[in-house]
Amino acid sequence: AAVSQAAPEFEDLLGVGRLEDLAGRIEASYREVIAQLPYVGGDEGRMTPFFERGLSLVALGRVLRAEGVDTGRIGRLTKAVFREYFASIPEAGRRQLGTDFLSAGNRAVLEREAGRSQTREHPEDFVYSIVEAGEGEDFDLGIDYHECGLSKFCHKHGDLDLLPHICAVDFDAYALRSVGLERKTTLASGAERCDFRFKAGS
Repeated sequence: AAVSQAAPEFEDLLGVGRLEDLAGRIEASYREVIAQLPYVGGDEGRMTPFFERGLSLVALGRVLRAEGVDTGRIGRLTKAVFREYFASIPEAGRRQLGTDFLSAGNRAVLEREAGRSQTREHPEDFVYSIVEAGEGEDFDLGIDYHECGLSKFCHKHGDLDLLPHICAVDFDAYALRSVGLERKTTLASGAERCDFRFKAGS
């Protein structure tokens, strides 16, 4: 649905009618990539929804790449589709998602799940830890990702060129929930961690 809602961006960047031509291939690519989804706890796994959303962008990117679309346009279309996905949620609902994300209850869940991730029960999953704000720092929640499941997937399946586009949508994903995100380093760029720092209402 988000792909069809981003039709104006597709027409602007690829030409009128191109989305109609590609729609069936995008759907088939999505079925293919979901079949490759690693098991990271199933419906009970915290990161399963992140995989599903991220891999939907891999599916789109694979089709665009096969069509010879340059990386700049792939990035812009990936971002447009992801924005449409979140924008389809009413604003009040998005704000509530942001409030819930930064709540004390969710922080307790994140701390528990972070500890579980470090056991590496599911080797293809994310591994992360919760970070407290130090002197001179101003954020409400900090998460360091030491291993990225999407990066592992892209390494395994030859999609590393698509990974930066997936990383880039994080800022919009949280901004649409009225949560500010600052991130100075990423595993995808060769750093030792992805340092997510979240601030309410930013």
